[in-house]
Amino acid sequence: MTSEPQWHQQLLGSDVKRGVRQWSLSLSEVMTILISFHRSYYRTFKHYYPHQVCHYCHSAFPKLVSNQRFVVWTPSCIRRSAAT
Repeated sequence: MTSEPQWHQQLLGSDVKRGVRQWSLSLSEVMTILISFHRSYYRTFKHYYPHQVCHYCHSAFPKLVSNQRFVVWTPSCIRRSAAT
């Protein structure tokens, strides 16, 4: 099982050169939001994120990003969790 810093080291050690931007949310925070969405009654993440997460969970996640940024992070988050 690899941790997040080891995953970044593997990424930096590969031949693929990518800009790695520091996330304001941790991997566990992103996964918590995704799991809570799947357990909710909302049909679309587009409605869930601003109405539920931004409104009610802002104190639990003080560094929330926009809905669009979060959606862009989701595939990378799933790859990172699958790699561990």
